Amino acid sequence: MRDELALFELTAPVSPRPGERWPDYKRKVEEKLGPVLERATHFLGLAPQPLFAANGFHGKVSPDQLRELRRDVLGPSVRWIEWELEGSEVDAGQIAIVAQRIGWERPSSAPKPFSGRGVRVAVLDSGIDTTHPFLRVAASVSTCGEDVDAPGRHGTFCAGVIAARHPQYSGIAPAVDLLNVKTSRAGGSTTPAYLAQGIDEALDRRADVLSLSCGLNQADHRWHCLDGHCLLCRAVDNAVTCGALVITAAGNLHRRHPDPATRPRTELLCPAQARKALTVGAVEKISFPKLYRPSSHGPTAYGLQKPDLVAPGGDVLSTVPVPAGHEQGDPSSLFRLFSRESGTSVASAVVAGAVALLIEKRAREGREWTPEEIREELLTRFVRRLDGVPLEAVGAGCLDLSGLG
Repeated sequence: MRDELALFELTAPVSPRPGERWPDYKRKVEEKLGPVLERATHFLGLAPQPLFAANGFHGKVSPDQLRELRRDVLGPSVRWIEWELEGSEVDAGQIAIVAQRIGWERPSSAPKPFSGRGVRVAVLDSGIDTTHPFLRVAASVSTCGEDVDAPGRHGTFCAGVIAARHPQYSGIAPAVDLLNVKTSRAGGSTTPAYLAQGIDEALDRRADVLSLSCGLNQADHRWHCLDGHCLLCRAVDNAVTCGALVITAAGNLHRRHPDPATRPRTELLCPAQARKALTVGAVEKISFPKLYRPSSHGPTAYGLQKPDLVAPGGDVLSTVPVPAGHEQGDPSSLFRLFSRESGTSVASAVVAGAVALLIEKRAREGREWTPEEIREELLTRFVRRLDGVPLEAVGAGCLDLSGLG
């Protein structure tokens, strides 16, 4: 039998103090995790990998080690999360974009004079193609065991929505410092540990904004989060408290389970259920917003209203990995570097670019910012109310950057 990936969390997690910086908080969690990691190494022979924002760790375990875990050899300070060990990597619900041809509309490019300059945006996804001529990546790291040189279509697409540098098909914030945090394999398979570790890596690289167009759900992955305090939601909430904005895709699960007897408690993904995440649903059109039919409705499993807002996510044009045989500068093959896709993945990338513009604006005005201030400004000044659409589907309304400039 092959080894499996096991996931653990502290039974008494440590929360950051308001305004506490990531390096200080990370050291605090490291001190608490230290004795547990030593026991895991000594008693089980594990090589545990800490997950600081999530207050946990993960490691490969053999069947014999798994039997020992079931005897609680690590003590009461740590809990083993009995997640799908068999075939532990999953196609993380909605990492695959749902594509529909619903009319060519794309989000407006950055309102002048803002472009996201000086803002660090981490794309936690299937990997960005760093060779793409219209993407400029500042740093890359992989947490999924696959090299960063194996980019994914989904990660490259979402990165382009945020930061493509083409003169006609630019992203929302083309001048951001783009951080490539590869949390899933090119085909989309991931684990909760890869995602949680990606949050740590993004914070280590001083990301101002984390864009997560992926997640786990109850129906497909048996990832049960009934209170918004699962390992993934905790990691997001702690990241926000430490000063980063985290944008999450609501999911494309609406009415996928029409039978009330089999319908999951919530359609929202995790970590989109996190209290401090900016959770984004999708609309198909921009000028006359129409809800994207699969966009997951709230509330969360514990009753909180989400998504927080909706954004354009229908048939958006963005970058895809450079195809084999592409020759730089060949205008006839330009169309092969772009494609159109739809979904809440796209919409959340749009919002990630939008908040980068708001951060840049504050910086130009000489003002400090907090995630809470940017969130409040976004949801009160840069959304349009949508009449006749259920609140549980659209939150505060549809993103509208026309007032920024």
